[in-house]
Amino acid sequence: MARNGGKHMKKTYFMAALALILAMPAFAVIGRQGSSLDTSDPEQEYIKIKNAEASSAMSNGDLVTADNTAADGVSMVLTTVTNQEVVCVVAESIATGKFGKCQVYGYHSAVKVNGTTNAVVTGGRLASSTFTGKASGTAAGFSIGKALTTTSITIPSTVPAFLHLR
Repeated sequence: MARNGGKHMKKTYFMAALALILAMPAFAVIGRQGSSLDTSDPEQEYIKIKNAEASSAMSNGDLVTADNTAADGVSMVLTTVTNQEVVCVVAESIATGKFGKCQVYGYHSAVKVNGTTNAVVTGGRLASSTFTGKASGTAAGFSIGKALTTTSITIPSTVPAFLHLR
C-alpha cells in the first residue's frame, strides 16, 4: 500500500509543479498590483484619493496634498503654499467628498501652472505655488517633476510634465 501511496504523492507533486510553471507567464503579465502592462502608452502610476475640500471639486491637473485634519491617509486638499509637499496630481474630476484617481508617476498631459510667478521652461522643475492647486517653475524646494514645454509667465495654463512623486 505504501508503494501506491508513493506513486500518488509523486503524481500530486508533479501536477502542482506543472501548475506553477504554467501559471508563471500569467504572473509576469499581471505585474504589480494596481498597474497594468500596456506597451502602447508610457508608464503611469495612480493612487485613489478622497477630495476633502469643503466646497471645491478637484479637476485634472490640480496639485494636492494630505489633509492634516484627517487621519485616514486618503483625504487630500488642494495645495496653497509655495514648495508644499505634493502627494499627487489629479487625473480626473473629483467631486467634494468623493474618491477619484490621482497620478504619482509618469507623463501627465495637463499639470496646472499659475502663470504669474517663476516661469515654466522645458526641462525645468515644477513645485507647488501660492495659487491654489497650481504649480510654478522652481530652482529649489520640493519638485513634483519636470515640465516638458515652456509656458508664458503671464498666462495661467497647463503644461505636459513628467511626474516623479512615488
